[in-house]
Amino acid sequence: MRDRVCARSRYVPATAKAEAINGRAEAKDGYDVAWYCIHAARTAAEVAELIASRPAFADPLVPESLSLLRRAFAEPDLQGPVGYALLSRPDDPEGSEEHDRARNEASLVVSEVVERLITAVPWERHAPPGG
Repeated sequence: MRDRVCARSRYVPATAKAEAINGRAEAKDGYDVAWYCIHAARTAAEVAELIASRPAFADPLVPESLSLLRRAFAEPDLQGPVGYALLSRPDDPEGSEEHDRARNEASLVVSEVVERLITAVPWERHAPPGG
């Protein structure tokens, strides 16, 4: 999938980030996804609506990407939330209350956005992630 994602990433940025989070260990990947989900709109529901309304959401790589993002942000101690905390709170040591709060926020918000997007996928054309 990596070659397919990289070749198409300019059209479907989320697919590239999902693959990057699960294929390399760079904090920036988790940070980028979480930052967008936290700041693009007031609520996770509104962020999911923004993403689902874009033509790129119909891309066949989206369901697999959502599955990758679901795994990367499922728990606060996974790579996605940790990456967000490291870059959004660079002056706070790992394990501090502020760092933990950032990790928890990233996990919760991205997970909610992803779950809402999974319900928006036209599954008659795709198999559900993890299913």
